[in-house]
Amino acid sequence: MRIRNVQLVGKYTYTLSLPKDWIQRWNLKKGDKLVIVEDEDGSLRVSPELKGRAKQLSQYRINADKCSRPWLLERLLVGNYMLGKETVEIVSERGIKPEHLMEVRKALRRLTGLSIVEESQNHVVLQCLIEPIKFPVEKLIRRLYALTSIMHSDSVKALLDKDKELAISVLQRETEADMVYWLTVRQLVMAADDRSIARDIGIKDIKHQQGLRVVAKSLESIADQAENIARACLSLIDFNLSLDEEVILLVKEFSQAVGKINNRAIDAYFKCDLYAANDAINESKETEKYEIKINEVASSVLKDPRLLMIVYKVADSLRSMTRYAADIAEIAINRFLAESTSLI
Repeated sequence: MRIRNVQLVGKYTYTLSLPKDWIQRWNLKKGDKLVIVEDEDGSLRVSPELKGRAKQLSQYRINADKCSRPWLLERLLVGNYMLGKETVEIVSERGIKPEHLMEVRKALRRLTGLSIVEESQNHVVLQCLIEPIKFPVEKLIRRLYALTSIMHSDSVKALLDKDKELAISVLQRETEADMVYWLTVRQLVMAADDRSIARDIGIKDIKHQQGLRVVAKSLESIADQAENIARACLSLIDFNLSLDEEVILLVKEFSQAVGKINNRAIDAYFKCDLYAANDAINESKETEKYEIKINEVASSVLKDPRLLMIVYKVADSLRSMTRYAADIAEIAINRFLAESTSLI
């Protein structure tokens, strides 16, 4: 931290000297323009005018010949998208391989707003055409929660009813949940780099950005657990196995408890409700008894080891959901503390 004295030049102009090392680091000279932004807390942020540099930072170039390992190219595309890159150029001296094009097209189906704008044998340019202001972060978080809530209830219903079509629909929604999650992270990264974007997408306080990312990741992880339950349902059908009635009742009871905890946690976050958040964390810890009971009953009444593994996986996924809900509730408590000065 540096302290500078405000100087009065003439009758009306106030000046402030800038650190020499900062000037040199940005290669600034007399006449260069600086951007000054006043934040909500009254502080001023001074930054160079970064038109050329911003354009450079928003681009990324990938040599496909260096991506010989499976799915590396796709992961690089997802990573660049999440980091807020506007343009990604893929090049190859040997010609872009069909498997690389397959990875590109798979990524396109999963990344909102990303499309091919140029394509040749040795060259593909991808560009993200979405406008950040059209996707407020809170709206994305609510959409992600709605998806995970439906996936959770549908995956358990599919399991208990041995409904193959419903299980497949859960797997399809998991792709949509990933899309919303990646877009949310992209928005948060761009907001961290540009306070004006942060304001445009509804982030009033920069301190909330990390918490929002944890909430988004927790919801995406709940969606992953719902996917695991849907896959367990498909295994049950493929093996032509059936659950014992007592196990079905225990899974249903466990699932209902999980749904209440998940709802309480996300509600606590948006309402900044300290007590609801605390209750969600306590209730999450208490769900261990459901997992233990299901596993004990399954071990005593189910003889097929394949069926036992399916039940263990389902119980573990439901328990994991409550842990992620507890993480959201922890962020809700942190948000309450950040927005208050006392508890009286």
